[in-house]
Amino acid sequence: MWKIVLGLCLAVAGVTSAAADPYPTRPIRIIVPYGPGVAPDVIVRLYVDVMKSSGIHFFIENQPQAYGVVGTRNLYHAEPDGYTMGVISASLLYPHKEYDAQRFEYVSVVSRDKMFLVVPSASPVRTLQELIASVPKNYSAPNPGAQRFAAEFMRVTGLTAVQLPYRGGSAAAVLDLKVGRVDYTFLFGFQVKQGIDEGILRPLAVVDPERSLFIPEVPTMNEALLKAGRSTLPVRYIQMGVVFPPGTPPTYVQKLAQLICTASRDEELRERLRKTWVEAICSTPKEYRAFASGFQ
Repeated sequence: MWKIVLGLCLAVAGVTSAAADPYPTRPIRIIVPYGPGVAPDVIVRLYVDVMKSSGIHFFIENQPQAYGVVGTRNLYHAEPDGYTMGVISASLLYPHKEYDAQRFEYVSVVSRDKMFLVVPSASPVRTLQELIASVPKNYSAPNPGAQRFAAEFMRVTGLTAVQLPYRGGSAAAVLDLKVGRVDYTFLFGFQVKQGIDEGILRPLAVVDPERSLFIPEVPTMNEALLKAGRSTLPVRYIQMGVVFPPGTPPTYVQKLAQLICTASRDEELRERLRKTWVEAICSTPKEYRAFASGFQ
């Protein structure tokens, strides 16, 4: 009998302790491993604007070095006390010597974007088949995800174009495309939307399993490859999300996951993201971890 009583006491004590945890009691730092004004930074700031109505305060710390690797490494080694979380894009989920992405505490995805293969608007090329036939001399791939895909794209198309290296990221790639310094490049929807509005680029294919909701006339990469008589390539959904350092308490993870999912349904946030060709979404921590495991 005393064992039953003791067990009940311990259970009640555990519930009381969890209920008494006032987390968070101070602002939560969000590490964005990119510079201010780029898509991940803009997306996170929109979410923060919505989530502040919950009474939880956040502050953003931009750490834009090495295509996001430095900020992600710092997040990985941060104290797992629930007061540091960070943004992680799909390209940062691949194995890396600086951190083990599979050990992060996955909270929720926050957005879905798409990558496009684009050419200058002044180019006579209007299809992927025409691009291959034109034998382009050079191209750019201004982020790690684009670089990985570009290598496979070169393999199946037989192209021998030279990749131009970048330190300035997508902004430099867009400038080179505008002035005709590169024949094609790979950009995310955020930059493609701006480039179309400015009349400086033309999308030929979307590197995604599905066509874009925002420009559905553009074929998927595999549709375009098949039409050009080439083999298809494995393509993934491009999702960005939020993670905690390894070892962060599960109750903190769950609390922030619920907060993010609530924010993702805010219609003003969704509309503002749609204007940049980005979809606001969310997931459970388990669903996000399953998505991330596909990059290992």
